[in-house]
Amino acid sequence: MLDIIHRLSRIERVAQEVYGDAAAFFLNSSPPLSEFLVDQANDEGEHYRVMTIAARLVEGDEARHATALALDPQTQARILAPFETIRAGLSSGTLDAGTMVAGLIDAQAVTPAMVMGAMLAAASWVTLCTTFGLPVSGSHS
Repeated sequence: MLDIIHRLSRIERVAQEVYGDAAAFFLNSSPPLSEFLVDQANDEGEHYRVMTIAARLVEGDEARHATALALDPQTQARILAPFETIRAGLSSGTLDAGTMVAGLIDAQAVTPAMVMGAMLAAASWVTLCTTFGLPVSGSHS
């Protein structure tokens, strides 16, 4: 379990760095995209903080919480690939908004039913959390 938390922490940290760098890159050419990327970087930073806390909670208690769940190298590479592509475009100065968005969203995989399902799930989650007085993030729902 601790291994998974560390791997996810790394992904969150890479995402935060890439979004932050991309926000600076697009600051003048596309302010709305830059603002969106700043928000994403901040969210990923918060995810990284939570994963770091989770790692501290699990450390030393690993045997009791053993799990068969694992992130294989192929899955890790698939998750990190878009960030590495974006980072390469940033380094070479060739990144454009279309490439940035394509790295974040697989347009072929998104269907109207999927979007509607996500919206209904988000609305249900916000309703459930507010009903029970739980904190909820509108940007993640």
